[in-house]
Amino acid sequence: MDNLAHYIRIFKQVFFEEKLHTIISYIKAKYWGVSISKGASFVGLPKFRKPPGAEICIGKNLRALSSFSSNLHGLNRKTMISALTRTAKIKIGDDVGMSGLVIACAESISIGNRTMIGANTTISDTDSHSVIYQHRHPKYFGIDNDFTEPVKTKKIVIEDDVFIGMHSLVLKGAHISKGSVIGAGSIVTGHIPPNVIAVGQPAKVIKKIEKYSS
Repeated sequence: MDNLAHYIRIFKQVFFEEKLHTIISYIKAKYWGVSISKGASFVGLPKFRKPPGAEICIGKNLRALSSFSSNLHGLNRKTMISALTRTAKIKIGDDVGMSGLVIACAESISIGNRTMIGANTTISDTDSHSVIYQHRHPKYFGIDNDFTEPVKTKKIVIEDDVFIGMHSLVLKGAHISKGSVIGAGSIVTGHIPPNVIAVGQPAKVIKKIEKYSS
């Protein structure tokens, strides 16, 4: 009986949810002006947001999970890819996998080929609000009505073959180099060199990864 339950779950996800959700997701991407190359698959429906002028380009063979049980670590939200400004640019490479990923981009976020991004991770290149409290409530502090809140942004680069563990935060200015692993629950704010394991808040290198040899 346990085998039957397992195979029913797989059948339901692959032959019902995935096929239907993939078709709908391509339609949603087209509606929002998001470019997705061939071969993408979706379980659960993602959310896209993009103002005119912004760019969201996704490579071949994306796999994006958004329903609670599609990732057995448990997702607490849908995959959501949002360009926040008219000049924002999001580029996602080929063969990328993501589960309940939130991307919020005001400037530039690039994700390399074959990158794997664990459950409920957030990638944001902006503080979203000023660090000066008067700027966050300008009317209360008598600041001019035409005042625009200054918000710090800095581009994020994630190179090829990176693995980011679940519940991580990748924040403005982060640069994760090729082949590196970010431990679960880490916060990345700076440069991570290639082929290392980095963990912590903020993430620090703890180990060099030896290259695979046959």
